[in-house]
Order: sequence, then C-alpha cells, then structure tokens
Amino acid sequence: MEGRSTTTRTLRSTSFRLLLSATATLAVSASCGARTGLQTTASACGGNICPSPSPGMHNTCVDGRCVASCEEGLSACSGGCCSVKALSIFLDVACALKADGSTWCWEGRKPSKKPGVGNLPQENFGFTQTPERIDELPPAAEIAVLGPICVLGIDGVVTCKAFPPWQHSESPFVWSPRDTKYEHIYSNEFSSALCLLDDTAADCTPSFDLGGSEPTITTPGPWRAFSVGNTHECGLHGDGSVWCFGDDDEVDAVGGVLENLLSTSTPIEIPGFGAPVAAVTSGNHFSCGLRNDGTLACWGTNWDGQLGIGPPLSPVVRTTTPLDVIDLPEPVVAVSTQTMHTCALTSSHRVFCWGNFYCPSSDPEQYENEVASPDEITSFFHAPVSAIFVGGWKVCATLLGGGVECADFSDDGVCETDLEFYDVPGL
Repeated sequence: MEGRSTTTRTLRSTSFRLLLSATATLAVSASCGARTGLQTTASACGGNICPSPSPGMHNTCVDGRCVASCEEGLSACSGGCCSVKALSIFLDVACALKADGSTWCWEGRKPSKKPGVGNLPQENFGFTQTPERIDELPPAAEIAVLGPICVLGIDGVVTCKAFPPWQHSESPFVWSPRDTKYEHIYSNEFSSALCLLDDTAADCTPSFDLGGSEPTITTPGPWRAFSVGNTHECGLHGDGSVWCFGDDDEVDAVGGVLENLLSTSTPIEIPGFGAPVAAVTSGNHFSCGLRNDGTLACWGTNWDGQLGIGPPLSPVVRTTTPLDVIDLPEPVVAVSTQTMHTCALTSSHRVFCWGNFYCPSSDPEQYENEVASPDEITSFFHAPVSAIFVGGWKVCATLLGGGVECADFSDDGVCETDLEFYDVPGL
C-alpha cells in the first residue's frame, strides 16, 4: 500500500488459490437515524452510534442503518476491504489485480540468477522488485500466471500476454477454445496447464506456456469450481461432490495406488468426504477439499507431509480417500496449495501451513524441510490476512485494509532456513 513503511519478519522451519467470496457492501448490525451521511469513524448517526469500521472501510447511515463500505481504491474481501482482489504466482514472479482490475507484476525481493528448471531460462524473468503495471491487459476479475499472464475480463474474455523469457507472442492475444463467456480461470505453475470454466464445461490446455498450441480438452460440467494440479485436475459439482481426472506418467513409479485417479481423462468421484465440499485445490500428486462446515481433508501421496495428517512420513501414505487435516483449531475459510505445500486461512484470519517448500536449489539436501501438520504463521503478518496465495518459490498474503506481504523461498538459488516476510511496495 502506498506510503506504508516496509517491515521484515522471519519465519523458521515452516512451509507453505482459492479466492474468498465477498460482498460489495458490508452491513453493520446497528441502528441509526434517518439522516444519511458518511461516517469515517465511530460517531453519532441520528442520535445513535455506528460501530468502528474494519480497516479500509467507512460507515454511512442509509435508511436507518449503519452501512460499512470500502474506501476509495479498495475492494470488498473476506472480513473487510483490500487493495488487491486477486493474485497469482509463477515461480519467482507474482502478479496482482488491484481493486480497479489493473494487472501489476513483480519478481523476488532480491534479484538473483535462478537455476534452470526444465526448459526455464537461468536468468531473471524480466520484472523489477517493485510492481509494474501491465498496460496491455484489460481490466480483469481473475488472473492466472503460468509463463503467459492471463486475465479473465469482466466481459468473460480471456486475454494473455507472454513475459520476456517466452517470446512466442509479444502482443496480447485472446484465448477462447469455445465461443462462450468464461466465468473462472485456473492454472498450475509447474505443469503450465490452463483451465477455463463456464456454466457448462471446463476447457483445459496442457503446457500453455508454449502459447496455447497444445490441444484443449473439454470436460462437461456443470462445474462450480475447478483446480489444476501438477498432474491432474479436480472439479467441484454444484451438489458439493468432487471429481478428479488427469494423465500421470509417474503413477507406476510411485506405487500405482493412484492409477485409477490420475490416469483417466474421465472424471472419477472422490468418495469419503461425508459432507458437501465448498472448495477444492490441487498440488503435486495430492489435492485438498474444504467442506461447507470449515473442515479440511486431503488425499493423494504424502511424500513430505502435504496431506497435513501428522507424522510419521515413512512409510509414505498414498490414498484416494480424503483424510482430515489435523491441528486446525477453528473453521477454515480458504486453502491454497502448490507442488508439495499447503496454507490454510481460518475464520479469525489465522494462517497455518504444512508440507515441504519447493526450493530451486541444486543441492538435494536442501529440500528437506518437511512439516507434517499445520504450523501457525499468523504472527509474521503485520495486519489480519484476507487471502493466502502459495507458489513454488513464493508465498503471498493480501491484508485487510490494503497491502500485500510476501516471502521468497530462495535467494541466489539457495534454500534459506529463515524466510523473511516483507511488504510489497505500491500495493
């Protein structure tokens, strides 16, 4: 957020996109007189007192009610108002949608030469440490970064633009496998798969970092939400059931128990939740479902504690039945996964993380940083967290009242024992 001082916090021995639903105007349960007027603090309103608004909000007395709404430059988010309404991470790059729908991108806090991963270049990705606006992209409601930066416009049109290492298209291009207005956009940074969702089906394209040249697979719905893992996708039906499918060449090598789940292009229902699911998110060989009651269950392969079921990690648990995540003291309202780690946000804005960092280091010994059950990191943020976003090399949180804080998983390609959370300038 502009003008806010930079603060740094350190996280020790813990690891880390579902957007939260929000309303445009938040009503405060208090009565006030018939007079209508802006109340920027707790003050008299027609002889009554409006309660103090949450950070980034102000009170207005409308038709005998105190109504809290967002200050200029902020948009409604879970529990209050935020300066960023959506965020997506690709390796060391993060891109955010501000309240006005504009797209802003930046790289890690310290510029460094990143080791090559697959066909990725061993260099920076062409962005600065300070968020810069991508003027070529239209105002948007959702964003997905996976090599190209893709945004879902308020008109339902998906527009993408490659950033420097990918030169297949220097100009923005519209991506629309079907003639429809899309409602949601999802991606995975390591598989580079992109999925678009409308009210009838999901259109998924693997290796979209190649410019969308791969064939698109359309999976009939209707789907209420979707998630994209490294090797599989999961969809949420309107009745709260979860269905998954994929194409995983590593199934036989890791034990075959997930073969029916990950080696089929036909969605298979995931049984065993015991209650309707409100949201689903996917990582590398695992997924998690958030039930309507705020409990969380994960399934897949628990190589590094990513299922959140606690120790021991050996022998490795592999399951297609959802297992409840332990040690979460209150209902979860959102969860974010990537590769082998997960973070959850609870109803009182507490943040818990578990699993294993993916760190871009050439030293295999530096990958050993497993946390088998949720570890609280709430104290490392300077304000209540509204949403949490996990990436392979970075984790970011949007804050109530405005602002974004991030931690980078590496500096100069070396995994760090201590992770520093810092304010992202300009957001």
